[in-house]
Amino acid sequence: MPPLMPLAVVAIVGALTGCTSQYLLSSQFVAKSQTDQAPEIVETPFYLAEYSQFRTVAVRAPDGCSNRTASEATGSATSKEAVIRTTCGVEMAELEKKLAKAGYRVISWKVLEREMANSVSATEVAGSFGAEALFQINSLERAQKLVGKDARWERKFYETNDDGEALREHAFDDRTRAHFKEQYFDKFERNVELDRLAVTLDATVIFVKTGESIWYYRWTHADPASLNYRKEVLIKCKSNNRDCQEFQPARTNHTSTNMTVSGESEAVSVTEKPDDKKQALYAQLLSMVIDDLVSNFSNGGVAQSVPGPAR
Repeated sequence: MPPLMPLAVVAIVGALTGCTSQYLLSSQFVAKSQTDQAPEIVETPFYLAEYSQFRTVAVRAPDGCSNRTASEATGSATSKEAVIRTTCGVEMAELEKKLAKAGYRVISWKVLEREMANSVSATEVAGSFGAEALFQINSLERAQKLVGKDARWERKFYETNDDGEALREHAFDDRTRAHFKEQYFDKFERNVELDRLAVTLDATVIFVKTGESIWYYRWTHADPASLNYRKEVLIKCKSNNRDCQEFQPARTNHTSTNMTVSGESEAVSVTEKPDDKKQALYAQLLSMVIDDLVSNFSNGGVAQSVPGPAR
């Protein structure tokens, strides 16, 4: 058995080699909940008495429309050349599809447009095809909402083991926290977009026989999930907390799916996304707003508004 090393020598060796500590650093975007306002729906007594009898509806587009292909509108791809394209086509087709799915016979907006070119009113055209109700789309707007003034980045620091598990919170002085922020979070936080994509739909339903407006709908639906930004970093530091290096946990299957690599500037996701993420999100919001419009109309306003898109 080798002789024991004197305690003084052990202390000197420990001072020379340096002790290391392991930490989990976390930065999470926090904002006050900004839930959507409920859709603004006005139901006339005539609508409430008659809506269940409607079997055939017609659809009329607004006077001006965007001119995008389906791939551009849905974000599934970036269109280089459009062989066939219809102004308003993608959005209006979505409305017609939802109405047909709800059980209505639908007179297409293109039929109304063609017949109205002969100086015939929309209600006259709709009536000639047997429609009881005419959906007039007044506007469909795409916008972005900025987060509120209370929004902030919340950073937390934990002691961790070799597997990357947070054991307990650890307090650092102001200088060390500022160093960690600059080293691991500044680039990530600067590049994150802190706004929300929103869709506003405004529509009126007209009773064809009399031309009376019997039902009104307006809703601005924003994506609440677009504010879910988080970054985590595992580091090993020497005693001065300046000489630090990132490390991978011993059990890689334990790594949180919320963790990002240093400097990454997107919300974390392990799923593949379309080329144009904003267009894809717009398509989801549009589909949800139209679903809500059709559900409320066909159910006498008892339908519940749909939630935001899943991430």
